[in-house]
Amino acid sequence: MNTEIITDRQRIFLVITFIIGETTMLSKGIEAGKNLWLAIILSIFMAILIFLIYARLHYNFPNKDLFDMIEISFGKVIGKGIIILFTWYIFHLTALITENMIYFINTASLAKTSMITLIILFIALCV
Repeated sequence: MNTEIITDRQRIFLVITFIIGETTMLSKGIEAGKNLWLAIILSIFMAILIFLIYARLHYNFPNKDLFDMIEISFGKVIGKGIIILFTWYIFHLTALITENMIYFINTASLAKTSMITLIILFIALCV
């Protein structure tokens, strides 16, 4: 099997689209009501801060992936714990986004289709 290598631009694009997709699908600040615009601006600034930290880590540790950077920065034991938490977060967030997409598809166009069928088709499409 061929090893796929993504460029730095592709990696930056993936991080940015992941952050945008997360904020649009989950709408965390909906309880802010009229001040939702303020919550969105605040979340954009926090996402930019996280992105700048990631970019700085990428600059300091060239040719290392995120898990290697975490392990080098925090040590073996604490680094493994952070990696486990980060991996759980990614799977949890992916499940939430998938659930929201399936509910949207089911409500908008395929109301009579079972949820499990939509989930299987959506995950197969993503894979």
